[in-house]
Amino acid sequence: MRFPDRRQVEQYCGPTTVYHVISGILPWVFFLVSVILLAAGWKQIPDQVPMQMDGKGNVTSWGSKGTLIALIAVYAVVNLTLWIIGYFPRSWNSGFRIRFLGRKLNSSNTVQNYRLMRDFLSDMRISMSLLFAGELLLVSFGSASPLMAAAPWLVLVLVAVPMLRYMVRLFLWR
Repeated sequence: MRFPDRRQVEQYCGPTTVYHVISGILPWVFFLVSVILLAAGWKQIPDQVPMQMDGKGNVTSWGSKGTLIALIAVYAVVNLTLWIIGYFPRSWNSGFRIRFLGRKLNSSNTVQNYRLMRDFLSDMRISMSLLFAGELLLVSFGSASPLMAAAPWLVLVLVAVPMLRYMVRLFLWR
């Protein structure tokens, strides 16, 4: 199996924009920066790091700093998977008609359908990268930080923003 070139993806999704290029590069930059910072500060990381928190930011579970390496591996797999999915737009077709707030959206424009999905994947890549990078760095170096109390809300915002952007685009789509 070989990856389609950009022209084949653009045939389905429309032209590649600066946003798509940035969303392809930025997640890997976040990944590399967080891995470099983690490696540089490895000796300063305590042996026990917070792994789970409740809604108020109180630590409910602790883990060894070795689990951070597993978190980096998961981070890399998620990044790679979302990047690969972006090269196969034909696999995105679910066969469902798009309905939003009780109205059927015009699904005859397949390029626009695929473009919406491509934009959603781009948003998710950036969001997941911010989420993993923030969690890695916060858990590693900020366990006593006041940011730790705001971490559950930060996670919610990072996950919800792409979905909200996608829903607004569906609502405005004619």
